[in-house]
Amino acid sequence: HFYDPIDYAENARNLPLFHYVGDQDTFVIQHDLMEKRLSETSTPRKSVVARGVGHRYEPGALKTLVTELGAAVRPAQADNVDFVTYTLRWNTCRWVTITGQTTGWKRTAVKASLSADTIHVSTENVAALQLHPEKSVTKIFIDGQTLSVSSKSRVISMKRQGAKWSFGQRSGLWKSPGVQGPIEDALFGPV
Repeated sequence: HFYDPIDYAENARNLPLFHYVGDQDTFVIQHDLMEKRLSETSTPRKSVVARGVGHRYEPGALKTLVTELGAAVRPAQADNVDFVTYTLRWNTCRWVTITGQTTGWKRTAVKASLSADTIHVSTENVAALQLHPEKSVTKIFIDGQTLSVSSKSRVISMKRQGAKWSFGQRSGLWKSPGVQGPIEDALFGPV
């Protein structure tokens, strides 16, 4: 899962996505696999397939892409985050940071939305996380549980014990960002 972009396709929901390939490109199979995954996850995108073109931009398609890219804007702040990772090495998307996994190298996902003074969060394989929204919140609904936020801190740390979420950071020895284990840390160095 470390380098397979298909596993991370859902993260494309967090930004404008333009998907281009020439139909004669030797890599068109990778485009087709990604297109299939983007469709399965209902990820919005603009897909352009240039006819009769190999691994290069067709001038008309390039002009269309440049025009549409110029109009596309990734908002500085987003109220919704859909984030998937398999490792704590890449653990942050916008205002959500995963600081612990229940099981390493397994699909780990967070869907979070911010409205008024409330955050709604659903998680998969998450043991700990931090939320750092741009505005103050008073309530967090996470995995069917309601937590009241009394602090005005911009960083909200949370941990899961079994099925129960509480505020705070995990203690003890756990894999964490920058300390994922000897093999991964030896191969990839410090974060």
